[in-house]
Parts: sequence; structure tokens; C-alpha cells
Amino acid sequence: MSEFELKDKAEAYEVITAALDALGRGDTPFSYGVVRDQTAGAQIVYFDLPRVSPLQFNISTVGITTQKQLIDKIKEAIRERLEIE
Repeated sequence: MSEFELKDKAEAYEVITAALDALGRGDTPFSYGVVRDQTAGAQIVYFDLPRVSPLQFNISTVGITTQKQLIDKIKEAIRERLEIE
């Protein structure tokens, strides 16, 4: 099975907000999008959440084959920054 890929910035926004909604967060991501990581041969979903972290999130799609897996990976990254279970 091939890796899941986002088509554009709008799809990046969709998966980021889906992860936030699943966590019950009302944050609005900004400076978001998706770029190709030439080294890894995958995509990087990037976004800022100022109420969560002063550092930009950079989520790789390496090993991701579905949109749900990507949303779960984004949720986990946000949880880690918030230090919640």
C-alpha cells in the first residue's frame, strides 16, 4: 500500500482541524501547509498553534497510509506538546 498524500493546503487544514476537534481543542492553526521532504520521499504537514506551543509542528507522512492515521499522528504530536494523556 502506498503512503497517504495530501493534495494541497486545504487538505492539510482539514487533517489538522480534525485532530484538534478530536482533542476538543478550539485552536485555529496558522502558517500551515504541506511540503515534499525530498530526503524521506514523503510529505511534511506543518502548522503553528500558538496556544499550544511556540514551536512549529512538522509531521511526516512516512509510514502513513490513511487519512485517519495522519490525523492520529497529528493528535499524538499535539498531546505530547500539551503533555496530556
